[in-house]
Amino acid sequence: MVMCADPLKRTVLIVDDDEDIRFALSRIVSKLGHRTVTADSADEAEKMLTGNLIDIIFTDVNMEAPLSGERLLEKTGVSFPLIPVIMMSSDMSSGRKHKFQSLGAMQCLQKPFFSDTCKAVIDRFC
Repeated sequence: MVMCADPLKRTVLIVDDDEDIRFALSRIVSKLGHRTVTADSADEAEKMLTGNLIDIIFTDVNMEAPLSGERLLEKTGVSFPLIPVIMMSSDMSSGRKHKFQSLGAMQCLQKPFFSDTCKAVIDRFC
């Protein structure tokens, strides 16, 4: 189990190129009592990782270049191996889940998902 910085209030990095998804997930996480940091690209997320103490990452799979969610997962695994990465997609087939988990994803979520799922994931991995 990964130990997060503050067991009472975690910092969640939300990465999605869809502003509505970032906003909605940020609200859910905030209502659960946690801090959020958002990024609209995997490239921006990488920069956020160096300047913030992040406890868990929720990232979309399908984002525009230069980095996809899959590449962010791979790079995070090398540079920040203790941060759990949760992959999100509206097309999360069992094959994709297996692929992402083999690359180090802690969980793969089918969009849309609700606050109870979000809470369970944060509680499980932090």
